[in-house]
Amino acid sequence: MSTQQYMTSEIARLADENRQLKDQIHSFREFIMALLALENAAAKVHSGTELFRLLKRILTDALTIVQVQDGSLALLDDETAELEFVIVCGQLAPSLTGYRMPSNEGIAGWVVGHQEPVMLKNARIDARFSQRVDQEMSFETRSILAVPLIADNRVLGVVEVMNKQGEQPFDDMDLAMVWLFCRFAGMALGTLDRDLPFPDS
Repeated sequence: MSTQQYMTSEIARLADENRQLKDQIHSFREFIMALLALENAAAKVHSGTELFRLLKRILTDALTIVQVQDGSLALLDDETAELEFVIVCGQLAPSLTGYRMPSNEGIAGWVVGHQEPVMLKNARIDARFSQRVDQEMSFETRSILAVPLIADNRVLGVVEVMNKQGEQPFDDMDLAMVWLFCRFAGMALGTLDRDLPFPDS
């Protein structure tokens, strides 16, 4: 390799590292702002409508942190043992909102049962992945992060973010930020009145 080629290669490498660092700094800033907004929003919840807005903020902030457009927030219905997708963003929003599935099915079901997050770089080859939603709604899940919402050791629901932009897989930093954010979100939800009526979306 000539000196010129080496210099060109190094410049490209440093530029890529610089871009990655800028992306990480942006994500950290979004994470901190999301935590502050979550605390403020939770303090203002006194009705079902405000609860709905808080849940929507939780999902949209989780998506913003990892720069993803597609995601969902499903709540666990203890009476029917189902997960209901109450907030959906992105391509699936029109068809997945209000959809119900058994609380032991798919990646979301595994997260509920184990109370642990899941990060998959290729969801479709994982034995826990359910093809049903993709098939019924003509969607292709590639990479996925699924994180439980937990309050007082009780699972309230699951946040899923899917298909990181640029065909890049999620990484450990993405998982750490979404997992920590959802832990705070679960604690915030746990402080609310459990008898608040939840409005139709």
